[in-house]
Amino acid sequence: MNFTTFSTIGSAIGKTVGLSVVASLLMTACSSTETKDPFTGILKTDAVNDMMYNYAPDHDFMNMTTIPVVPDSTGHFTFPDSLVLDDGIRIQLLADNDYFGIYLEKGKSVEGTITQDANGKLIMTFEGDNADINTYYNALCQAFDTMKYFSPDPGEGPSLDEYFALLEKEHDNVVSLLPTIKDEETRKFYEKMTDRMYTWTKIRLIMDRDYESNTDVREDPEFVSLVETIDPNDDLSLECTLIFPWLTMQSKSDQNDQLANNIEQLHIVDKQITNANTRKVMMNQLAFNYFSYGQPTQEQAETYMKEYEKIASAYPDLVERYKLRQSSIKEIKAGDALPSDPMLKTPDGKTLRLSDLKGKVTYIDFWATWCGPCCKQIPFMEKLVEKMKGNKDVAFVSISSDTDEAAWKKKLAKDNPEWAQYIFDGADGDTFFTQMGINGIPRFLILNADGTIAVADALRPSDEGVEAQILGCIH
Repeated sequence: MNFTTFSTIGSAIGKTVGLSVVASLLMTACSSTETKDPFTGILKTDAVNDMMYNYAPDHDFMNMTTIPVVPDSTGHFTFPDSLVLDDGIRIQLLADNDYFGIYLEKGKSVEGTITQDANGKLIMTFEGDNADINTYYNALCQAFDTMKYFSPDPGEGPSLDEYFALLEKEHDNVVSLLPTIKDEETRKFYEKMTDRMYTWTKIRLIMDRDYESNTDVREDPEFVSLVETIDPNDDLSLECTLIFPWLTMQSKSDQNDQLANNIEQLHIVDKQITNANTRKVMMNQLAFNYFSYGQPTQEQAETYMKEYEKIASAYPDLVERYKLRQSSIKEIKAGDALPSDPMLKTPDGKTLRLSDLKGKVTYIDFWATWCGPCCKQIPFMEKLVEKMKGNKDVAFVSISSDTDEAAWKKKLAKDNPEWAQYIFDGADGDTFFTQMGINGIPRFLILNADGTIAVADALRPSDEGVEAQILGCIH
């Protein structure tokens, strides 16, 4: 499994990135004389603009559900009893860029109050049923929030050593809170969950370290040692994302051969995963990863689906879903016209079409501020632009797929890039990506001077040969 896949999954634990199905239900305050709401929230600060619930009852982050939260005039909001499972459910409440972990149980009601501390940080305190569990689970989620160990500014944020030190500190702090859970069996469960979430976060940092040093993570003794502690059929291995590094360790094929690697992993799941829920989730996740990040040709997709139909035959809904993905693949060739002409916006609000960029050979970087692998390419892009700035026949452009325009502008203000920056205007970007067969970022495209496609899937700025590839498009 490649770094992009892990990064995406890691982000999904804390803050969903493009993996949510937005429900039409708006959460508002409601009253009932017969039953108590399992959760009542109270917002006691004006510092929050947007809130939403995220939850995935089967821990399949491809089926993550997002429900917008709209407090009433008194700041109250609820979570419906109908969505709480018989054995309880763990959900996340996102408040702008902060998020809180919440545990809900049938027949019980807990109240969470959001305020700001003296430093302006949002905090949530709990009262009512299972307040002790909620206080601990919330602390656990915040201690191992994936975004706490990631900087969108490579070279400027904390070093990996500092992130490792922070992880140990957060782990010790949250473990010290375990005695606050009253029930012994519940305390043992959360002790195990704490260890599993800590293990995942440490593995992710090790993967970042090995990615930067171009090391095969499967040859890292520390990674191997941690993976040996993972039981792939334990429910927590799926919930805490540990199933993915375990699967990587089982794979013997070339990690860069997406087709062979993904098919091998399907067979591993088929032979070794006996947990029914984990088995189906992984059949979904692996196919999603392949079509989203493998960027298969029509021939490769056909080969993949022949194997997938046999292995995933118990899940006809998944087979049908990925047959549709297969049929939607379009092969874009050199010399083709762009399939659509999306509207772009500059940082100062001016608009133009992608076709307006023609006139030079144009190297385009499709990225987003929330995409770790995208941000890791920025220093390499800076070097490439600097190296080729004397060539009057070449232009460099970055186009963001951020939906949060403020986050995009903040990132640009900090980086001050010397090449043109745009953001997709509205839904034009989604349409363009679909028509181009682009299922994941970062992605790089080279256009000929006449605006036609030169290279549909160009080398990354960090790749050897990228300069020669660009120069080869000058005619």
